[in-house]
Amino acid sequence: MSQNNPFGDADSLLEKILGKRDTPSMMRKSLEMDLVSTIQKYQNLGLEISFIGIDVSDGIDARVTLCPDHAVNLAV
Repeated sequence: MSQNNPFGDADSLLEKILGKRDTPSMMRKSLEMDLVSTIQKYQNLGLEISFIGIDVSDGIDARVTLCPDHAVNLAV
């Protein structure tokens, strides 16, 4: 560790930071940010989303609700 830099050299610090991105907590946060980004993209295109549900208990099932009226959502 360098006396001038309490964190060591820059390469070592970068390795420590990048190594932490593979933890479950960091992957979860990355997934959340990707989902938010995708939803915002569709909202910016004019899609009015009132609910999104994703069930992964038996495969992956995603449901997007555009408005409170269930019949309208089925017609889309």
